[in-house]
Amino acid sequence: MGLISLFAPYFTPYSSPLFGPVFANHYAQPQFSSTHIQEISPNIDGQNFGYSVSVDGDYMIVGAPEDDDVCTNAGAAYIYHRNATTNQWTEVVKLKPDLPQDDNLRSTPLPCYGEAFGYSVFISGNLAIVGAPHDEALDITGPKKNAGSAYIFSRNDAGGWGKVKKLQLAYSVAGENDNFGYSVAIDGNAIDGK
Repeated sequence: MGLISLFAPYFTPYSSPLFGPVFANHYAQPQFSSTHIQEISPNIDGQNFGYSVSVDGDYMIVGAPEDDDVCTNAGAAYIYHRNATTNQWTEVVKLKPDLPQDDNLRSTPLPCYGEAFGYSVFISGNLAIVGAPHDEALDITGPKKNAGSAYIFSRNDAGGWGKVKKLQLAYSVAGENDNFGYSVAIDGNAIDGK
């Protein structure tokens, strides 16, 4: 059985825009006749859920770059697992960006801003990467807006997901509007971020 994932971040069957369900469509090979379509959505509007999607086997990651859990438009990404018997996808974890902290250069938290975490996503095996192209590069001299970042997550033996590392250009080379993390990919241990 194959899988084709369709996404529609601006699909608005409800009263609010930016409520984007993801439609996971299963196809039987070789005829590619549709066997099951499931609408996947966290039922929270305005977060641009489905802006980015990546599928690897029975795991799918879905970006929601305007999620407001951490702060306004900080973003989030959801990982789903497919039950091979029922073909149903269930949410495993909601990934979120770090709170801005200026690498401990200041004792008080910085104001929150929209990182757009989930603008790009990719999942491969036990690794997932999530881009946050509007993240700021921070230094004691001040922020560089939209320098961007990318977060790597890994799945442990128990099936849980945790952050491995946040990737960001060094402050000395990062520029405003570099948008690092605009697109991301993983292949084995190789990571690509632009």
